[in-house]
Amino acid sequence: MKDYWLLILFGIFFILALGRTHVRNQSTRLGYEIGRLKKQEVTLLERRSHLKVQLARITARERLLALARP
Repeated sequence: MKDYWLLILFGIFFILALGRTHVRNQSTRLGYEIGRLKKQEVTLLERRSHLKVQLARITARERLLALARP
């Protein structure tokens, strides 16, 4: 009977260790995903800024007047 309880106790600890490992792996994976998304956000913000500058150049009054003249 004593061996039975020892086996159950070992099983419980083993399951808890597997659960802890799973949670840590998921946390690490999510951390890497967050890092990747932040890098993508910076890239997209830089692109948006560049596109705003291009739009301002294209729609500048002087440019539009120059295009309108024959």
